[in-house]
Amino acid sequence: VETISPGVDLDAFRPKLRIGVVGRTYHTGRKGEALIREVMDIQDIEWHFTGEGWPGPARFVESSELPSFYRSLDYVLVSSLVEGGPMCVLEALASGCKVIAPRVGWVSQFPHVEFKLGDAADLRRVLLELLEEKKVLQRSVSMYTWDNFAHKHHQLFQRLLGRPLLPDFELSLSEVKETGVKRQPVQRGDAKLESVPPVLKSLNSSENDLRVGVTLHDRELKKSRGGPSVRAPRTVSALQQLGVQADLYASRDSNMEDVDILHVFNVWPPHACEVLLAQAMKHHCVSVLSPIFLDLTESRFFREKLNSIFIEADSIEELFDALDAMRLELEEHHKSPLFKQQPFPRYFSSIRRLANYASHLILLSDHERNLLRQIGVEHPSCSVVKNPVDASIFDNADPRLFSEEFGVSDYVLCVGRIEWRKNQALLALALRDTDLPLVFVGHEGDVGYLSFVKKYGNNRTVFVDRVEPNSPLLASAYAGARVFCLPSWSEGAPLVALEAAASGCTMVLSDRSSESEYFGDLARYVDPSDPGDIRTKVLEAYEESFEVRYARAQALKDLVRTEHSWETYAQQTLAAYRLAQTISVPKKQNSDKRRIFIDVSTLAYHSGVPTGISRVEAQLAKELGFLLGERVRYIYWVHRTQQFAEVARADVEKGTLKAMAGSDAADAAAVQGYELDIQKGDIVISMGSAWMRNHLYVEDLSILKITTGAVLVTMVHDVIQYKMQALYPGDISGIFIRNCDSFLRASDAVLACSEQTKRDIRTFCLDKNIPIPPINVFREGDEASNTDPNAVLARETITDLDNKPFVLYVSSIDIRKNHRFLVELWWKLFSEYGDEAPTLVLVGRIGWRGAEFFELLDTHPEVQEKILHLQNINDLTLDWLYNHCLFTVYPSRYEGWGLPVAESLRRGKFCIASDGGSLSEVAPGYAEYIDPIDFIAWYDALVKYSFNHEALKAKEVTIQGYKSTTWRESAQQIASYLEKIQGNDYTQLPSLGLNQTISFAAEAHEGQLDADEFVLRGWGMPEPEGCWTVGERAVFGFQMDEADRGDWMLCISAHGYTPDRNPVEVEFAVNGVSLLTWFVDGKCAEYKVIIPHSVARHDDLYCCTLKIHNPRSPANCEASPDTRMLGIHVRQVMLRSSVIEEPSSARFQIYKAFKGLMRRFRGAGN
Repeated sequence: VETISPGVDLDAFRPKLRIGVVGRTYHTGRKGEALIREVMDIQDIEWHFTGEGWPGPARFVESSELPSFYRSLDYVLVSSLVEGGPMCVLEALASGCKVIAPRVGWVSQFPHVEFKLGDAADLRRVLLELLEEKKVLQRSVSMYTWDNFAHKHHQLFQRLLGRPLLPDFELSLSEVKETGVKRQPVQRGDAKLESVPPVLKSLNSSENDLRVGVTLHDRELKKSRGGPSVRAPRTVSALQQLGVQADLYASRDSNMEDVDILHVFNVWPPHACEVLLAQAMKHHCVSVLSPIFLDLTESRFFREKLNSIFIEADSIEELFDALDAMRLELEEHHKSPLFKQQPFPRYFSSIRRLANYASHLILLSDHERNLLRQIGVEHPSCSVVKNPVDASIFDNADPRLFSEEFGVSDYVLCVGRIEWRKNQALLALALRDTDLPLVFVGHEGDVGYLSFVKKYGNNRTVFVDRVEPNSPLLASAYAGARVFCLPSWSEGAPLVALEAAASGCTMVLSDRSSESEYFGDLARYVDPSDPGDIRTKVLEAYEESFEVRYARAQALKDLVRTEHSWETYAQQTLAAYRLAQTISVPKKQNSDKRRIFIDVSTLAYHSGVPTGISRVEAQLAKELGFLLGERVRYIYWVHRTQQFAEVARADVEKGTLKAMAGSDAADAAAVQGYELDIQKGDIVISMGSAWMRNHLYVEDLSILKITTGAVLVTMVHDVIQYKMQALYPGDISGIFIRNCDSFLRASDAVLACSEQTKRDIRTFCLDKNIPIPPINVFREGDEASNTDPNAVLARETITDLDNKPFVLYVSSIDIRKNHRFLVELWWKLFSEYGDEAPTLVLVGRIGWRGAEFFELLDTHPEVQEKILHLQNINDLTLDWLYNHCLFTVYPSRYEGWGLPVAESLRRGKFCIASDGGSLSEVAPGYAEYIDPIDFIAWYDALVKYSFNHEALKAKEVTIQGYKSTTWRESAQQIASYLEKIQGNDYTQLPSLGLNQTISFAAEAHEGQLDADEFVLRGWGMPEPEGCWTVGERAVFGFQMDEADRGDWMLCISAHGYTPDRNPVEVEFAVNGVSLLTWFVDGKCAEYKVIIPHSVARHDDLYCCTLKIHNPRSPANCEASPDTRMLGIHVRQVMLRSSVIEEPSSARFQIYKAFKGLMRRFRGAGN
């Protein structure tokens, strides 16, 4: 007995997504109709509009029919840019209909599927994901088709007739042989994956524990509509069918802590890909990279050269002559090694860098593996997993759908974005004098190139805009094609070729990439640069007999079904994930032995009583020292020497640290008295504000992290200077943004004091293309503290406030803090209540545009007696003010936290606060939060709590339930986080091997490495022949190849800036160890230094410092506008063997130094 299940027509029962849009549009466009217009090209979505102005047909729905209308939909879409409601959200949810909407109006109060406000790309993502959910259901019955029903009967009849049971593939192969078509075996992937269990084999239950995030970087998500953007979401679905917890990550703003594996598609563009991989690394997420690496070494031919030929050729004859000449150039081009054919600067080095991030590479073909090897990528763990295709979509599609839609049949089909790489223009040129219909399906990737394609096409050339992937229309296009042709210059493994193969198309493909590896002799291959070759092969394919075409079609369909199914792809991909996990076992560091170096630079250089950030640093530094004991050590950045030094623990604990940072002598003593001994895995934590204005501090902190292998934990209190740039003077915001960028890039982890600040930091990182680091939120302490042991109550300051009602505002006086707003409020309060109005006491220093507050106060002399400003008061006096005020106010426009709100509540004092930024997180339910520009609401609240004592008393009773936070509790939160944090072992500097050269010129010569990957600080812009050091210190670094252990010689080609003919004194140090001093004159020469392996700090990493003792500025030495302080001009740096050819080389170095010294003396004498 054999069971053969009946089937279902998957085309007829194709899932659709029913989307309703309710309401009418307005002339302002605020309903988002333009947004909908951009996504209406998605196939399999039925749109139902109920009002006027939408981009599709609409119908009026009576109120009585609305419930039925909502129930007939899958989703209601709210596309509005501005809303009060809308009502359709309530009506849809009441009817059991789900809602798709951005955060607009009251939407955030209700369940909804969210997309970014006004973002068509994100709306497209949501719609495709929802549509994919339906398609997953359809794919669950994809094996129950009528084709499968017939196929099973065919197998049964074979057995009943006594014919040998051969695999389907072999049957097709024999059919091909009978018709004279040969087929070469198609190579499979890595041997490692041959052990992957069959698709139908049950999975181990442990797969349910694997969490996978599949992601594309921003270009693929928002702009490109190519293969990766189709393949990634389908990969998620295929993995889910295997029981894997897989999700599509639509942006970097995703929680990477939630996944075990992050699978990244596509290395192009390299910068966007690197940001994503670096972010995964910071989150200790195992990353798997599918490079989809394209050989673009011919790009200058198929872009610049072809463009010139197309423009300059006056006739077809001239055009073909120019193409012949170009092919001769290509022959010469191909004779040089691939690594010498870099298509644009630093491309290959960027690909090598990306590969180093990934734990595992999933390649599309052996061809791709060989390409990567030729450019220097030798990854220890990689697999070949060939592209899949859903054969059921393309097999036996109806050709009439496409034919009737576009009025064409028996055509040559080319599917792909219209662009230079796809080579449609030469295909059109090749067939222009034939009578063959030529159909191009694909969206316009390059307007100028499209004009050439149209120019060379004949009157039977048809252009069809992009057709939705996997749609019936696309399948119909393949089914009706007599020949499929894709003569690309470069491909990864084109999905369109697999789709054509699944349809049984006769194929003519390029000979450049992996196509022949996929299809063997089942396709023809052409030289993409040769229209004659393209023409010949297409005509041969077009004229083939039906029998040959049919046999090949069956062989291609069998090939796709057996070797390129999504099930096989998912199994092999899952096996690759397991390989990645086995080689990426995290090395747990012993937290009990790791030391914690707390940077107290802000406190060291702060003058006066610690407030704000300096106070946070002081309190947490002291409490962490108490909690973690001897593991804690303290460091600060010495401005004079521009390096970090250790400071005494007692100075931090007693609050006397600032006394030692006041003079150069103290700084020098600190550096001489302590030598930092930071080891790999130790933690350096920066909690202050030293980074905000000082780029040198940020650079040195980054260098400290790199050279020691320490884990850098930073604290970012807010990014208000980025969010509200108009409130800050000059380039203050610009400096902050640049330093914050560098600070966050260097950070392994970040501490934030609120969820809002965490969101703001993530937004900053997304905006500036920075890898988002792990961000841990802690709560700041609000306990009273007296940081000055000698402080006494300033009675003369508070005498006038005895027995007088007053309201307290503790904050620096600057424009963001909204003091002007309070002046207007108190003027109105005084106007209505006169002397009964409470006094407003302002405590804080005068900050940016604080003078405007006093200018406004001068215009209201009648209220001046009711407003008192105090500054530089000690904690005892501040405590008295809190205890004796009626209540406090905090109307700041935006805050990262708002400690005075918490301090007020801790003392039992009610606070009226702004709801800007993080303030609403400080004390929800205890403080009263009001919009900082809502004058009426603020005034009503001030009146209520100033004169209604019962209302104020009720608030004070409620406040008794408020739980304050001590600084020790804050420190405990941080200490707990520090115990869990792990460092990263990834290469932070590029590698440098024996006899490799770093070029400091603007354009590196062939085989040289670009300096921009190696320089860390103190360098000018690259010039044609090299780069100047700028300032007193220039730093570059590299990681020695592991095979190249031992002592080495570094050779630096350079000359000095010597306008007075005195040599430049250069001290050369590696990882903080001074090795020698050179005296560099104005003539370019090679300066050599032996670098002992013993100076390597960890992982063979070398940070090289050129300390310039006498830099000079051209502006001071000659008539030049150049104000830079120049030292030496470096051309190149080369690593050589330490075996020196010249016996007297060591003496030569001493002689050269002595000679330079003598020149200095002679110069001084002159």
